[in-house]
Order: sequence, then C-alpha cells, then structure tokens
Amino acid sequence: LSPGAPSRTTILNTLRARIVSIEPLAGGQVSVGLALDSAEPDAPRLLALISRRSLETLGFTVGQEVFAQVKSVAMLTARQP
Repeated sequence: LSPGAPSRTTILNTLRARIVSIEPLAGGQVSVGLALDSAEPDAPRLLALISRRSLETLGFTVGQEVFAQVKSVAMLTARQP
C-alpha cells in the first residue's frame, strides 16, 4: 500500500483504493480491507496484510484513499460459500 501515487517501482499492477477496515492480527501484522471503487458501496474488495509498524509509519486510517500495489505472485483468492 502507498499513501501516494507510487513511482519508480517494479510492481506494475497499481490500483486506486479506499481503506474500509483495519484489523490487528497476531505477530505484529495488520489486515487492511480495501474497496476498489470508493463511489460504489458493493465495490470489489482486496485484503492487504501489512506490518503494524508500516501502519503506524504511514498513518493509514479508515476512509483514506491509497494505492494498492499488487504482485501477481502474492495473490490469493477468497473461497465463496
């Protein structure tokens, strides 16, 4: 995640998103829920796992517009019931 438009990166997949949830996890990790289109209530969602240190350093908050940088080898899909 990046609070501003990323530049000079090897990650080619960058999506505008809005933070919709922040949940602390064990081991110093944080789960950050992202909506891909902030204008739509049922917008597609992503889940990012970041360190608590990154959350504090970058100052992410619910409602903040961010850029999600996605490495294709790091993608997992959610299972539908």
